[in-house]
Amino acid sequence: MQALGSFMNMPMNLHSQLSIVELGQMLRNGPLQCEELTQAVLLDIEARNSHLGAFVRTTGERAIMEARRAQRELGNGLDRGPLHGIPYAVKDLFNVEGQINSAGTPLLDGHIAQTDAAVIKRLTQAGAVLVGQTHTSPLAATILGINHARGTPHNPWKEEAHLPGGSSSGSAVAVAAGLVPFALGTDTGGSVRVPAALCGVVGLKPTVGSIDMNGIWPLAPSLDSIGSFTHSVQDAACVYATLQDIPIISTDDIEGLRIGICENIFFDDAQSEVEAAVQKSARVLENLGAELVPVTLPEVNNLHALACETSLIAAEGYPLHKEIVENPESDWVIHWLKVAKEYSRNQVAQARKQQTELAAKLTHFTQSLNALLVPTTPIVAPAFSSCETPESHSAMSALLSRNTLIGNLAGWCGLSLPCAISKNGLPIGLMIYAAAQNEMIAIQIARAFESASDWAANNVIPPFSYRASL
Repeated sequence: MQALGSFMNMPMNLHSQLSIVELGQMLRNGPLQCEELTQAVLLDIEARNSHLGAFVRTTGERAIMEARRAQRELGNGLDRGPLHGIPYAVKDLFNVEGQINSAGTPLLDGHIAQTDAAVIKRLTQAGAVLVGQTHTSPLAATILGINHARGTPHNPWKEEAHLPGGSSSGSAVAVAAGLVPFALGTDTGGSVRVPAALCGVVGLKPTVGSIDMNGIWPLAPSLDSIGSFTHSVQDAACVYATLQDIPIISTDDIEGLRIGICENIFFDDAQSEVEAAVQKSARVLENLGAELVPVTLPEVNNLHALACETSLIAAEGYPLHKEIVENPESDWVIHWLKVAKEYSRNQVAQARKQQTELAAKLTHFTQSLNALLVPTTPIVAPAFSSCETPESHSAMSALLSRNTLIGNLAGWCGLSLPCAISKNGLPIGLMIYAAAQNEMIAIQIARAFESASDWAANNVIPPFSYRASL
């Protein structure tokens, strides 16, 4: 890339078209300074956030201080890794020292964090620059991303309001629209992968427990995990490797890997375009040397039936947040958690036992496979107007979270990446599941697909990202 002179003299949104790797090269080679990049990001958020609604608050003073420190360190020969000097955002569920952590509800506006969440401390050590906190569904408890009190982020793929997905809605929109190179969210039943799919970005949900959740509002601790949003799989690998303090995976060779195509329930009620896109993606992987294996896993159906009968998310989340859920001023989108009041202790215990047994069977049956390939969501982003009642909200939530929740209950890690655009101009998400602690396999397969796919070659940018700039 040619020298670009003063970054602040470039178009305000240029950083949105560059990857973490590209930005890192510019920071290290001189065309770009950490503070210039951070100021450009903050100005871009100021210019476009009123339309996109991705950020609930920015941390400008802290960001400039961190950027200056990052630049001094680079100047002194200290390079903390691929995220050194890279701006990022976190969901309004993460403690940021001195900032409100309201978990998406005004009822928690009095909660001021005394220290950073553990994962933010880790990123600070890696030289990353925190620029703000992004919108979330209240208590992280709805998959659609709707928040009536705080506002629902605008999916940048359509001028008219379409669902961004949730609960990590703001983080997905912030990355999709190019406001930040990467952002963090949480995933309990799909809250990273669903918005990643609907907004056309890469969403990685690591194995539960692999990243420290300390300093983050919980929803269902046995299922909660921290995930990332990025523009590319390679960027996702950079973030994941930094959080795990491991080398970045560099291979996209999938010759001989066995990838299962499980059609039991994952393709049920799928739009024809979604099914066709996933099948086409499978053929791309096959042409790259992977072995496609049709599989039937009845345990997957059983896990879904279990989730419909007894929500373990509600069973854990309602007791933790009962005061908020029962408050007359709470947003009705979280009232589904009240179903837990109907559960007996024995019912919940039996559900946990059944989940454990089904997950163990799936682990056994999938040992001969390296991964599973399924649609992230059966449909593309629906219009906001389709989910304005509790009944329609509930039905859409069940559909959009079905494929992702199954993986959480099974204990898998998962990665969603865009694989196509529908006829009406909305992204389609492809999900790669791998066994617990096998994130690098999912990343490896995703890298191979991304390298060979039309999506990566076209560098697709959501058409409604820059309305404020036009």
